[in-house]
Amino acid sequence: VLSYSAPIGRVKLTRVDLKPIQAFITGAATFPLLGENPRDPQSQSVFSAASLPLKNQRTGYLYAVLHGDAYRSATSMYENSQVLRVAISMILVGSLVTLLVGLAASHYLGRRLGQLVSAMQRFQDSGFRDPVPLATTRRGDEIDDLSVMFFDFSKRISTQMMALEHADQSRRELVMHVTHDMRTPLATLHAYLETLSIKWQDLPPNTRETYLDSALKFSHRLDQLTADLFELATLDLPETLLRVETFPLAELVQDIGRRFVPHAKDQGITMHVDSLPDGTAIKGEIGLVERLLANLIDNAIKYTPTGGEVSVSLQASGDTVEVIVADTGIGVSSPEVEKIFDRFYRSPGGNLNSEGTGLGLSIARRIAELHGAQITARSEVGSGSTFTVGCPVAA
Repeated sequence: VLSYSAPIGRVKLTRVDLKPIQAFITGAATFPLLGENPRDPQSQSVFSAASLPLKNQRTGYLYAVLHGDAYRSATSMYENSQVLRVAISMILVGSLVTLLVGLAASHYLGRRLGQLVSAMQRFQDSGFRDPVPLATTRRGDEIDDLSVMFFDFSKRISTQMMALEHADQSRRELVMHVTHDMRTPLATLHAYLETLSIKWQDLPPNTRETYLDSALKFSHRLDQLTADLFELATLDLPETLLRVETFPLAELVQDIGRRFVPHAKDQGITMHVDSLPDGTAIKGEIGLVERLLANLIDNAIKYTPTGGEVSVSLQASGDTVEVIVADTGIGVSSPEVEKIFDRFYRSPGGNLNSEGTGLGLSIARRIAELHGAQITARSEVGSGSTFTVGCPVAA
C-alpha cells in the first residue's frame, strides 16, 4: 500500500492480495467479487480497481473498498438498534402499502376511463346514431361527470344526425315530387303552345280558344306550385321572423269565411260561418294566420262533393282558442290522417273540384308551428274531416 485516503491509524494492512484485483481488471473474476480490506484484516469487502502506470515500467492499482466505515457504522447501528429496525420496517411496509394502493387506484381509474373510451368507440362505430349509456358511481366524481356529459352529447349528436338524415330525405322527396308535379303541366303546356304555333292558321277560332284556355290553366297551375314552394321554403328558414301583433281572431275568421261563401256556392256546397261574438285576441302575424285558415277552408271545399256542407266555428278552451273547420266530404282513413300534412300528399279520393299542389296543409302546419299553435285532424271515410287549430290566447 503506497498511499491511501483514511485517518491515520485506520489502515491496518501494508499489503493486499493482488490476485482478485488482477482477475477483476482482466475480466476473469467470478462474483461475488471480494478483496482484502486494509482497515479490517479479519474481513473481506466488495471493491473496485483500476490499473495505474508507475515509473520504471511498474504497474500500480487504484484500489477502492466499497464497504467503508460509514456503511459498517450504519449496518452496526441497524443491527444494534431495535427502534431503528422497527422504524425502517414500518417505512418499508408503508411504502409497499402506498405502492399497492397506487397500483389499485391506477387500475380502477384506468378501467373506468377504458370503459368511457370503449363507449366512445362504439358510438363512433354506430355512425353516431346509438348513444351508449355509462354506469356511474355513488361518489359522482369527475369521471362520472364526464360520462354523463358524454351521454348527453351523444344523444344530442344522435338527434342531430337523425334530423340531418330526415332533412336530406325530405330534400330528395321534395325534388322528386317537384319534378313529377312539374313534368305533366309543363309537357301539356308545351304541347298546346307548339300546336298553336304550328297550326294557328288551320285551327278554327273556337279550337284556338280552347287550346289557349288549357295552356293558361296549366300555366296557372305551375305558377301556383312555384308560389307554394317558395312560401314553404321561406317558412322553413331558421331565421324566419314574424311581424307579431295582437288582433281579434273572431273578426279574422268571419272575414275569411265570408270570402269563401261565393266559391263554395259555385261548387254547389253549403257553407256555414257560425256567429262569433267572442272578442278573444291572439298574437301573431295576421297575414300568415289568414293564410293558414284560408288553406284549411279551401281544402275542405276542394274535397267536399256537390251538395255537401262546410262549417267554420270558434271555441274557447281555457288559455286556448280553437278554430274548427269541418266538412262532409270524402274523408280519409285513419292511417292516412297521419300523412295529410306531409308535403305533396293528396288523398286517394281524387281532386274533386280543382287541382292543387299538395302543399296547402303543409304550409298550414308550418304556420301553426311558428305561432306556437297546434293543428289536428279527424277524419272518416265517407263522413268528412274536421281540422282544429288551437291558438294561445294573448295575455
